[in-house]
Amino acid sequence: MAFNVLNDFEKVERIIKENQDNNEINISDYSFISPSTLLPLIHYMEENNISNIYSSDEKIQEYIYSVLGKKEQCDNIIHIQRLKNHNHKFNIERYLDDTTDKIFNMLQLDINLNGFYLILYELLLNIYNHSKFNNAYVLCQRYPNDGTADICIIDNGISIPGSFEESEIDFINDAEAIFNAINGTSSNKEKSGLKGRGLNTIVRFVSLGFKEEKLIVSRNGLCSINQKGAILKKLDNDIIKGTFISLRLNNEKFNETSYELTKIERL
Repeated sequence: MAFNVLNDFEKVERIIKENQDNNEINISDYSFISPSTLLPLIHYMEENNISNIYSSDEKIQEYIYSVLGKKEQCDNIIHIQRLKNHNHKFNIERYLDDTTDKIFNMLQLDINLNGFYLILYELLLNIYNHSKFNNAYVLCQRYPNDGTADICIIDNGISIPGSFEESEIDFINDAEAIFNAINGTSSNKEKSGLKGRGLNTIVRFVSLGFKEEKLIVSRNGLCSINQKGAILKKLDNDIIKGTFISLRLNNEKFNETSYELTKIERL
């Protein structure tokens, strides 16, 4: 496995604290940066009007430039993709089909096409059904040495806890709201006619089908899920405005119908 998704997101917390008095983000102390670190940092910068992120490590800086589209795309990573928001008039289902195909083809993944398509499409659909975002991004990367790939999506929408509040669904704290969502609690009262199967389906396919990690951060809550269960954590304010999702896939072949609705237990 390339790295631990949860540990890599925790770098975001440290980097923001280290740079809280700066007007730019310096990540020179870190020798490895992944999408689970870089995408939340880019989103934080946009939400807080910070214009620059840099590293004194030449390889890390090249990676940043590649993600931001300032240099030629690497074979194993695509430039960050901004999603259309609801202010645009477009066919959402067709757009999600095209976006999923585009990302799969650009990454040249040697993994299960149906599994990839199902999970990415469901993630995107969930955002359009619930988030009410203005800005949302997708960043994906594959790791050829171990046959895995990461999909990261972030938005500045109302968040999972915010969506529950709008629907008057009770929860203890933001992390518990995420935990309830992955166990099937839904705030879906949209009238768009789009029907997604929700976070529980996505979590089951990643955790049970691919036997890999999934991380959901929404507002001030974090939930990290693997095939054994979920870890919950409270975060400091204003790290994520909206929702961040990072998940790992591999070339495991699985039958999507074999995973019935499953309650995720906490670790």
